[in-house]
Amino acid sequence: SESAPREQPPSDEAPAPVVPADLSRAELMESAGLTEEQLAGLEDYSVLARRPDLYDGHDLAIARAAGALFRFGVEPRHLRMFRQSAEREADMLWQVVAPLAQRKDSEARARAAETVDGMAELTRALRWALLRSSLQELM
Repeated sequence: SESAPREQPPSDEAPAPVVPADLSRAELMESAGLTEEQLAGLEDYSVLARRPDLYDGHDLAIARAAGALFRFGVEPRHLRMFRQSAEREADMLWQVVAPLAQRKDSEARARAAETVDGMAELTRALRWALLRSSLQELM
């Protein structure tokens, strides 16, 4: 029997928490399973920022996800749209919370952080639903 498309992303597909990391280029490649060519491609297409020194936990999460997609034949140039989309989404979320985040008191900044986290979960659910809808139409 055919299963219905999932309404929400399953919990096992939730992004892994970003862990603090200070990794050299070689350590990042090893941890993410990337070749030098793949990492250079991610940097060339601005999917991953080129770092003069160390890469952080966000860089590692991006590199690992990209590395997994490379195994399906995806290339760095295909991933540029995800960076662009994330930047647009971040800008939109910032516009909503900027009045709180720019206040001097720590309580307002904490509320801004909570608001961004909640909105980010909602936009993630929206992206998932839109993707499932589009895939259903294609398949």
